[in-house]
Amino acid sequence: MKKPLSIPHLAASSAAAIALALGLLAGCDGSAAEPPPADTAQTPDERPADAVDPDGAVPDAGPDVTPVPALIDAPVVPNVFADLQQPSEGLAFDGLGGLYVSRGAEILRLSPDGASESVGTLPPVPDGAGAGATGMAVGPDGALYVARYDAGRIDRLPLDGGAATVFLDDAGHPNALTFAADGALWFTDSGSGGQADGAVVRVPPQGTPQRVVDGVTYANGIALDEARGFVWFASTSPGSLHRAPLAADGAVGAPELVSDDDALAVADGLALAPDGAVLIAAFAQGAIYAWTSDGLRLVVHDPDQGRLLGVASLALASGPGFAPTSVFATSLLSPTLFQASVLEEP
Repeated sequence: MKKPLSIPHLAASSAAAIALALGLLAGCDGSAAEPPPADTAQTPDERPADAVDPDGAVPDAGPDVTPVPALIDAPVVPNVFADLQQPSEGLAFDGLGGLYVSRGAEILRLSPDGASESVGTLPPVPDGAGAGATGMAVGPDGALYVARYDAGRIDRLPLDGGAATVFLDDAGHPNALTFAADGALWFTDSGSGGQADGAVVRVPPQGTPQRVVDGVTYANGIALDEARGFVWFASTSPGSLHRAPLAADGAVGAPELVSDDDALAVADGLALAPDGAVLIAAFAQGAIYAWTSDGLRLVVHDPDQGRLLGVASLALASGPGFAPTSVFATSLLSPTLFQASVLEEP
């Protein structure tokens, strides 16, 4: 029997779970940790000497280098991309013109015009567990991998019409997923919510899961920046952004706190921008922030309507038909799939 959580997972659809999550914000004292000393603080553009970089050092943009799209200068208001009929979590692009989201145990494929079709249903979960997904990622085999937080497992759904199966059982409380260039699956295990027993986990191809970062309180969003040599992850309780260096031999170094600004209260999903900025879903603020070389700043908000309250998963657009400048976002307090242009036009 799984140990009950002391703080329910934010993806649970019950009003009680969401109320507790927002109550966590109300209970914060508003204090923030002192920033690291100027001589030791790093920015997203810096990287350790032994960091993984298969293509060599990242050059500055010049006449013979394609410019890397950067974040826009001013915050934008999101657009409604689609009505999902119920709150949702988990987003993944296949790079071929498809965007995948969850509707309970059902997986939908959305086309660039917003039309949707069902591509499969995930295997049943134990009685009392939430049926929905938390994180999603398309693997190198072209299948969709889905974190089932309450069920403690990761499922695999072939996108060619095959039946979904359980890929990894006994995965703790898997939350967000991503894949590395070598085919390894990385995910966050949220642990017991308010306890520092969460982790960042790496699953090598045909290998055994490895807890590469341990002692994380409510690990949530994850993003890999292999070019610069970092794994980024969010802590939801009460809300902060962290990163750990990736070494050339595949080892993961000691993690560091990057920001615990009040704006990140109940931080959720992450997405990595091409220039190394990290987008962060600020669940309790109803906004999307970005950590850049200049620090934390607001990039998406809706001050008049507050429609982004409960923002959960983020994904930058990929594939034909989708605007490459866009970020997509789900909300656990709204059935709406949002879209916002956050990158400069190429």
